[in-house]
Amino acid sequence: MKKSVLTLLGIACGGFAAFSQSVGPSTLNAAGGSAVVAGNTYEWSVGEMTVVSTFESAGLVVTQGVLQPAATPTTGINEHTISSAMMQVYPNPASNVLNIQPNFGREGKLSYQLQDVTGRTMLDGEEAIASGKSLVQLSLNNLVSGSYLLQVSVKTGKDTYRNVYKVQKL
Repeated sequence: MKKSVLTLLGIACGGFAAFSQSVGPSTLNAAGGSAVVAGNTYEWSVGEMTVVSTFESAGLVVTQGVLQPAATPTTGINEHTISSAMMQVYPNPASNVLNIQPNFGREGKLSYQLQDVTGRTMLDGEEAIASGKSLVQLSLNNLVSGSYLLQVSVKTGKDTYRNVYKVQKL
């Protein structure tokens, strides 16, 4: 749809050259270009404006300014969200003990951090987990009743799995 509108606009205006970033959101420049040097993509525009104006409508932002690259992870670590099949946190609400039960096909390291609503860390730690189902139990005896956030990450090889769970302490 975007290409057909630009093509139609170009034909109606007598033809023009337009360059756009290769990452979203895209910018349309009257002059500029893109080149790949040593595996890196460099994009530029000519005649940047000193006054920046932005016009917005549903699904479209038109602005002037410098091209901004999108951050791409270069660490080689694959991050994933923990699904309900990979992890169970129960009982919720909890009285004295909170169970974290990971179920991964490989052994790894589980890290957790329990924070109160102000962001203070109340509990944290790391546990080695075996392949298959494991069980990590957190004692909630020293905590007051209220809402907490449990941040959990599991590292297995180069893969890291993360999720945040809302936990209620009775």
